[in-house]
Amino acid sequence: MPHHPSAVPTRPFLALYVAWHPNFKAGAEISLALFQHYRRDLYRNVAGGSGLPVIYRSQPPEGGAVPIDIDLEGAEATAVVLLVDENWSRNSAWVAWARRISDEADRTGLRALVFPVAIDGSGIAMGVLPEQAVRWDRWDHKPEAAKRRRLFTSLSYQFCRMLRHYLEHMKRPGVSNDDLLAYLRRVEIFLSHSKHDRDGTEIALQFRQFIQDAGWSSLQQGALGKGSCQCRRCNPHG
Repeated sequence: MPHHPSAVPTRPFLALYVAWHPNFKAGAEISLALFQHYRRDLYRNVAGGSGLPVIYRSQPPEGGAVPIDIDLEGAEATAVVLLVDENWSRNSAWVAWARRISDEADRTGLRALVFPVAIDGSGIAMGVLPEQAVRWDRWDHKPEAAKRRRLFTSLSYQFCRMLRHYLEHMKRPGVSNDDLLAYLRRVEIFLSHSKHDRDGTEIALQFRQFIQDAGWSSLQQGALGKGSCQCRRCNPHG
């Protein structure tokens, strides 16, 4: 079959939208941090060019009450991050806009997902956000830079899950979304450090704690005994 250049996909593989209420003063700063993070060279292998496309939605058009719609067809997959604070939660037009975007994303199947971020407790208290939202409001004791790093980690994890499901769906288009879970293998992490490395054990233990704190999974307790090494050279029977 001859190759037709027009058949080559031209839209990005993954696009990221970030939305916040214009009265949320920190919204622009958090969104800029997300832009700078996901436009890095690190993400070229995912999106090509200079990283993931990051598009903002905040200021409504003249005469409007909410931002313009989000284009869920502009990329192979679309992630929509909603930075929801009390300005958003208490505005019925914005709540309706978010629900409409969420409903439209649901109709696309695995190609678009909405990731709400609870900036404060108002959204969950008022039933606007689900309990599974990213809980920025619980990080008040952390420095701003640490909160942003944790946000990057939480969102990146969710994006990876989204893309794994989407790619598996492309391989098995006739399988339902729920049944796809049976085909997705769990990601396994093996930590190894030299017993001669003074800091190796502490670094490995902190890494394990990081994974457990994030609620992702748990490593076997015996795998990181003090002073032990799990590499094949030092532990050939491990």
